[in-house]
Amino acid sequence: MSTAVQQFHEEEAIGSKFDRGSVRRLLRYLKPYRGMIVPALLLTLGVNALGVIEPKFFQYAIDWYITPAIDRRGALPRGLGPKAIRTSSAASACSRSSSSA
Repeated sequence: MSTAVQQFHEEEAIGSKFDRGSVRRLLRYLKPYRGMIVPALLLTLGVNALGVIEPKFFQYAIDWYITPAIDRRGALPRGLGPKAIRTSSAASACSRSSSSA
């Protein structure tokens, strides 16, 4: 193995052992910040839950509002015309290229 690979796997060679004493010491240092940690953890859980159900919101928007409006009028609702679609696809392409960098 190369040196870089050996360094990467060094943790496995040492062996990771869960030490309750170390965890207790770390929690003792965090105790003064308990008032900030609890809301931060709750907000993190909430944001992750919303991220999981976000596609459902888009499904409801399309199924309940956009598709019926197309069926009634035979055209997209105002603000969702070809110009808006081109703009949103350009924006999403731009965000995809910037996130991959």
